[in-house]
Amino acid sequence: MDMTTNTDCTVIRLADGEDPVYLYVPAVMWQDVYAQEVKKYGAENADSAAIYFPDVDTDVRIGDFIVMGGVDEAVDPAVICGAALRITSVAVNRYGSRDMQHIMGVIIQIDSTEELLRKRGVEKGGKVQKYIDSKVVSYCDKYVPFLSGLLKRAIGTVYGSGYVRYNTVYAKSQYYGNAGMGKGGMSRGGLRGRLWFERMKAAHKSDILNGAAKLAGAKARRR
Repeated sequence: MDMTTNTDCTVIRLADGEDPVYLYVPAVMWQDVYAQEVKKYGAENADSAAIYFPDVDTDVRIGDFIVMGGVDEAVDPAVICGAALRITSVAVNRYGSRDMQHIMGVIIQIDSTEELLRKRGVEKGGKVQKYIDSKVVSYCDKYVPFLSGLLKRAIGTVYGSGYVRYNTVYAKSQYYGNAGMGKGGMSRGGLRGRLWFERMKAAHKSDILNGAAKLAGAKARRR
């Protein structure tokens, strides 16, 4: 008896420097496991799916994306994959009767790209961007020119925006032209003066990236 199927699907493979590969599969068995079933299946299986391919020769790999139905290959693959599911494990199962030995089981995490980013805190305006912004402002403090202290106190940054802003009419001219003659200035052996963000970044970039990576549950690359 042939395996029961309930939908078709398309597998998309993306590789750096190569054209995307699309594999249309006309018949699979797609079984969703939703979050409300956590107590039965365990938290690690919440919001996942098992997709069974009748043909064990189907070229499905960990890291591929998959969507129900066909896709328009003229559409930007990044757009397609943004709404797709990501294959996290693949297993070829050969068990039962001879007719059943051609089933391939694929476990897929069905969180959207946006949800995956949110869980890591790296979505737009998320906790990681807020951390980076706050650290940039904090580290910049000792590099900002100081005369009356107004400039370094005029922080207009919205944490999470990815932008550092100083709300004074002379902030730009000071950033590019300050000679470091004020209190703690470069010309007096200190750190304060022009291009304070660039100089701060040269000194503290690794610290900021390592902290952000740790917050996201990852490890920063050595640069």
